Amino acid sequence: MVKTFALHHKSRHERLGARYWKLMLLVMLCLLIALAAAAFFYLWTRDNLSRLTVVSIGEPMVVWSQDLRSNKFIQINIPASAQVDAVGGYGRYSLEALWKLGAIDKKNGTLVSDSLEEALGISIPWYLDVSAGRWPRTNMPLPLLLSWIWRTRSVKPDRTTEVAITPQTALVVQDLPDGTRAAVVDPTRVDALVGTLFEDDVIRREHLSVTVYNTTDMPTLGSRVGRMLNRVGVFVVRVGNDSPTVDRCTVSGEAAAAKSVTARTIASIFRCVTEVKPSEAGDLDVRVGTAYQARYLPAR
Repeated sequence: MVKTFALHHKSRHERLGARYWKLMLLVMLCLLIALAAAAFFYLWTRDNLSRLTVVSIGEPMVVWSQDLRSNKFIQINIPASAQVDAVGGYGRYSLEALWKLGAIDKKNGTLVSDSLEEALGISIPWYLDVSAGRWPRTNMPLPLLLSWIWRTRSVKPDRTTEVAITPQTALVVQDLPDGTRAAVVDPTRVDALVGTLFEDDVIRREHLSVTVYNTTDMPTLGSRVGRMLNRVGVFVVRVGNDSPTVDRCTVSGEAAAAKSVTARTIASIFRCVTEVKPSEAGDLDVRVGTAYQARYLPAR
């Protein structure tokens, strides 16, 4: 009986050991796949994008933007209490309030990042919050998150340009209807403060003329798009209206222009479809439609 018990105990121990090693192999395999995906994403972003921009949620809110060619960073610090005109028809709120509203309305940090895009005039596709616990809250795919962690493991001060949004630079204090006062991000002062920091050297060298057409009934949409394009160095020669209304944004031009860094950057920022066809007033025509307009409208 003792022998039978010993054999049973040994067999159970072997089974547990086998399960343990299988689990370890599975974990190691998952890590290898994640690292391989991160390496692939790192190489893909390096070859297909010129800049990676992330807003870090906290106090202050920090917009980190890395030039993938030079490996230089721009760091924009904004008080979480600063107010901006929010997208989605929310009106004017502080950044910290927009973070909370995003969680309530299941928009998460995109409400903050999209609203900051408008205030700063730069594309901010990603958000990252590391304050909640061990695993960050983010809309970044796992490979991109791992790649970003690797990229930012040691950000050197001599390769970082820091910009502070303060009452002395780009905040204006306004009186509210309830008698209180609030610091509001002023886009005009932001334009003067940021200047050419986000300009892409390759886009500048290509110097392709771009015409922006607003095909929607929102009067300011074309100007908003033109401002963001100017920020990255795109040579916008005209902003106007056009018909018929399109849904998804399109970028069109001759074959060489349609394959340019300028065209790829525009398509990446505004999620445009690229079309090879003669442009009407420049090297590239950008038609903005209802899909992009929807970000400014209240949810139905």
